[in-house]
Amino acid sequence: MAKRARWIGNVGVIVVLALFILVPIAGAAPAADEADSIDADDQSLVNGTVTVGEVNASQDGWMVIHIDEGGKPGKVIGHTAVKKGDNYGVGVKLSEAVPVGGKLWPMLHVDAGKIGTYEFPGADAPVILDGNIVMKQITVIAASAGASSADNAVEVSDQPLNNGSITTSNTIAAKDGWLAIHVDEGGSPGKVIGFSAVKTGSNKNIVTKLSEAVPVGGKLWPMLHLDAGKIGTYEFPGPDSPVIVNGGVVMKQITITATTSGPASLPTTGETNRDVSLLLVFFGLALLSLGALVRQQR
Repeated sequence: MAKRARWIGNVGVIVVLALFILVPIAGAAPAADEADSIDADDQSLVNGTVTVGEVNASQDGWMVIHIDEGGKPGKVIGHTAVKKGDNYGVGVKLSEAVPVGGKLWPMLHVDAGKIGTYEFPGADAPVILDGNIVMKQITVIAASAGASSADNAVEVSDQPLNNGSITTSNTIAAKDGWLAIHVDEGGSPGKVIGFSAVKTGSNKNIVTKLSEAVPVGGKLWPMLHLDAGKIGTYEFPGPDSPVIVNGGVVMKQITITATTSGPASLPTTGETNRDVSLLLVFFGLALLSLGALVRQQR
């Protein structure tokens, strides 16, 4: 009986040891590559740039924007590199204008030729998954007042341009990023003429200095951007793309109502007037004393 118990105990020890050995092996097994995919919504162009919300790539490659030609992807009008894994808020600068209502095809390509050099037509062909090209058709829509959520919002009103700066009353960001001021170009956000860093959460009364003058009646687009590239360095066009909520860019259009500047000289106050008056009195008394002295000498 004792012999049988020892045998059962030995078997149990062997089973436990086997489990300890096999579990790390199973945990260390390489995970299969996630499927290549892209997520892009209909959107307004920001300074001629398309923002692809999410790109998942099984290897380093390219996010390529094809223009629509007869309902199918046509020539390439923009591309940017993407890394293996998840890429969020991928901005792609377009080489030509696309009107409202125009169709585009964001498409994932491989980087199979000279690494870091886009070669298509050529080695950098589209990614094909289950017999289908990884791509999506989107439509260019007109710029609107913008989208917002509890975590991402821009709150700002029409205002005068004060010493070449504007003030955004509140900017709410889900993560550290940028408040970029885009000039209006044909009713849509154009180039950036000023930007300020924002922290996660609420950012009150941000003053942003503009790099160029804006006339009275001119329109601006304060817009929330990511800080997705080199942290602390504004990179747009590039990785620091606009924040998109429910397919809309988090932004707001405002109008410049007036242009003001700081005072040319110190303001006149009662204290200043009193000091000047006292100085004049002392100056007058000095002149009288000097005149009396001259008369005595004579």
